[in-house]
Amino acid sequence: MPHFTIPEILSAIALVGLFVLLFMIHRLVNQLVPTLRQLRRTIKELEHTIQNSQEIIYNVKSITRTVDEEVKEAQEIIVAARSVMEQVHSVTSAITKPVTGIRNVLMGIGYGVKYLVKRNHSYEYDEEEEV
Repeated sequence: MPHFTIPEILSAIALVGLFVLLFMIHRLVNQLVPTLRQLRRTIKELEHTIQNSQEIIYNVKSITRTVDEEVKEAQEIIVAARSVMEQVHSVTSAITKPVTGIRNVLMGIGYGVKYLVKRNHSYEYDEEEEV
């Protein structure tokens, strides 16, 4: 039977430990490389997504600027329309009373003429009956 010394046993254990360590590092590298590749692809896609997001944000800002300008124009139109409406209201208020008065006078004249025609007509019937 071979006789081994303690340093030889320790060096054999160290050599086996080194092989185990190298094997584990090899397995770790084999699993780490695909993970790193996937991480790299994910980062590239994230960069692309961020770039697209920045373009979208720029377009949204442009649209909001345009909408703001349109809203300002609409506000100006509304202010002008309110001014016109107030002027029309003041004109109609100023005209309403005289027109109502003229209408009432004309209605009174109309009723008066009808009364006179009716009265005249009834006198004609009375004169015909007397003859």
